[in-house]
Amino acid sequence: HVLRVSRIQMTVQNQERVDMDKPFIVMSNHVSNMDIPVLFLAFPVEFTFLTKHTLKKVPFFGWALQAAGFIFVDRSNPDKARESIDAAAQDVSSGRSIVVFPEGTRSPDGSLLPFKKGGFVLAAKTGVQVVPVYLKGAYEAMPKNTFETRSSVIDVLIGEPIDATDYTLETKEDLMRDVRLSIEELARGTGAV
Repeated sequence: HVLRVSRIQMTVQNQERVDMDKPFIVMSNHVSNMDIPVLFLAFPVEFTFLTKHTLKKVPFFGWALQAAGFIFVDRSNPDKARESIDAAAQDVSSGRSIVVFPEGTRSPDGSLLPFKKGGFVLAAKTGVQVVPVYLKGAYEAMPKNTFETRSSVIDVLIGEPIDATDYTLETKEDLMRDVRLSIEELARGTGAV
């Protein structure tokens, strides 16, 4: 309904690459408030999001995220961040998939920002597949710092899943590099990079 009211259409490419019967971690670029509803539609499984703890304090929006079971990470407090990652790992172990925006925040101009480590710690701990995703057109649909939507098309481009069992906590930076390269490759294919 959100997309229809906003006059936004979407397409999903390469959805068949993902085994929807097993838990996985989606790692996507983050450029718009439209990213969340688009990913809910692109992956028809039960999943939650790893998100920054400051969103919990936003009236109504934060309450909705809590009610939806989003997992809040306080990056300023290593102990609390570790607890959040452990909670997310338990969700994955119980069969629930998770979406992580590795940039940690929405890009102000649509470019790919540096990645935070939390999602990669989660991937190394759980050993599930990481699904790289590039959202093309989401920035144009609703850029950061605006609540105005523009009639447009958002393409959800799904990369080849990456087996996190090939990585450990000690090699999570390698996983971070490989996921970033995959997302950049998806973006290059659209002419965005």
